[in-house]
Amino acid sequence: MTKRGRRAHRRQLHSKEQKRRIRVLTEGAVTEQSYLREFCAEGINLEFAQTSGFAPLSLVQRARQELKQDKRSHVDERFDDIWCVFDRDEHPHLKPAIQEARDAGINIAFSNPCFELWLVWHLENQSAHVERRAIQRRCQDLGLIQGKQITKEAMPKLRDGFPEARHRAKSLDKSRESDGTEYGANPHSDVWRLVELLQENDCA
Repeated sequence: MTKRGRRAHRRQLHSKEQKRRIRVLTEGAVTEQSYLREFCAEGINLEFAQTSGFAPLSLVQRARQELKQDKRSHVDERFDDIWCVFDRDEHPHLKPAIQEARDAGINIAFSNPCFELWLVWHLENQSAHVERRAIQRRCQDLGLIQGKQITKEAMPKLRDGFPEARHRAKSLDKSRESDGTEYGANPHSDVWRLVELLQENDCA
């Protein structure tokens, strides 16, 4: 049985009263976490590790430590899924981080060039290569963020725009798979995978 299979089997053993625990390690402590909390269903226990400022490889290595600790925990105290959320930015060792996560059974939600691209996709398309600062400015111009904070006015727009953002992300990935483009090429975000998990209502 695969690592994911063992975790899925463990979830089936949970009682209906027990919330599904999802452990998330994020590169940023503000924008990403406030967004994910907004989309988290009541049946999910969303937990964030203290990893603000970690580069992707350090983030994945910390997640591996979390997995080791989790295996030593009582079954009722273990988390069901673990995710790393990080951006391309200008980080070194990005490919080793992605490969190590895959080898260890750690899920990743990766955005290139940055998380703000994912937010912009909720309102408009961006299918051409874009620089990090340009998409961050566009995100601000659309009123989605102020500084690092997602604005109160933006949250309803983000909720309504999620299906379209997911469609844009998946369509772009599909077209690249057909022409052999490398995973994660700019622009890219698969944050939708984690959001879909957080929105599962029947998760016990």
